[in-house]
Amino acid sequence: MSLAMRVYYNAVCGALGGLLAWAVSSLLIHFSTVSFEALLLRDALLGAVVGLSIGGTLGAVDGLQARNWPQAIRGIRYGGQLGLIGGLVGLLAGEIVFSVAGGGVWPRALGWALLGAVVGASEGIATHAPQKRNYGIIGGILGGLVGGSTYERISDLLRLLTHNRDLSLTLGGAIGLVMLGACLGSLIALTVIVGRDAWLHILGGRLEGREVLIGKPQTTLGASDGCDVYLPGDQAIASQHAVLTRHNNGYALTVAQQATPITVNQQTITPGTTVGLRGGERIRIGTTPLVFRLDGVAEVES
Repeated sequence: MSLAMRVYYNAVCGALGGLLAWAVSSLLIHFSTVSFEALLLRDALLGAVVGLSIGGTLGAVDGLQARNWPQAIRGIRYGGQLGLIGGLVGLLAGEIVFSVAGGGVWPRALGWALLGAVVGASEGIATHAPQKRNYGIIGGILGGLVGGSTYERISDLLRLLTHNRDLSLTLGGAIGLVMLGACLGSLIALTVIVGRDAWLHILGGRLEGREVLIGKPQTTLGASDGCDVYLPGDQAIASQHAVLTRHNNGYALTVAQQATPITVNQQTITPGTTVGLRGGERIRIGTTPLVFRLDGVAEVES
């Protein structure tokens, strides 16, 4: 799956999370708000449900893409937990700002932006990848502002068209939350991709075509589902076969002591040995070919 396709899948998963949030909130959050305190409680519950649903579905994308079910479960857990917190705090803050400002779409959109920032940060936090975390926050804020303002405007428009507050809230909630999830998912993925500088492109094996962003100081490669770059289905690949390290002068690849040799541009690299990478190198681990890519560097001809 290419990086471009990840934007699409993030958007789909985010939209599904929004739809799930609408279904759950419609069943559980339907009490009348006769006081400001009740309104704050309703917004807190809605934000928690939306954050949990969208954060969880987006957190699972990487694991689903890699067919790494433990990673997908970890992503759901981290994304859901952080999304719940971000949604609860975000919508509370948005409602307070909305009241102080005297109404308007953008005050509440700021609350959705806070939710998006926390959801966007969740993957980077879960994988200890500062670059993913930082760019995810930016994408989450943008997605929250765009999706949140669209959500609020749709609800207002339907209220004017139908003159039925309950119907407008129901339809507006369904459409708006689906669009919010899609905006969050696509913009988080897009921002992370635009900000990338290094990634691995898997050219063969069970996950042929997948591109994995390198967003942390040390990235592990191997057959274990705990590795950052999961390479299943190749008996010649050790549980942790190699480590890709980022340092001030660039990147280096080290073969683990217990692993079999690998090749870099057809040069054999023995266990315990480190080789520098400048971008474009063709790597073979076991029988699985990969390309290490740096932004702006062409692939090395083999």
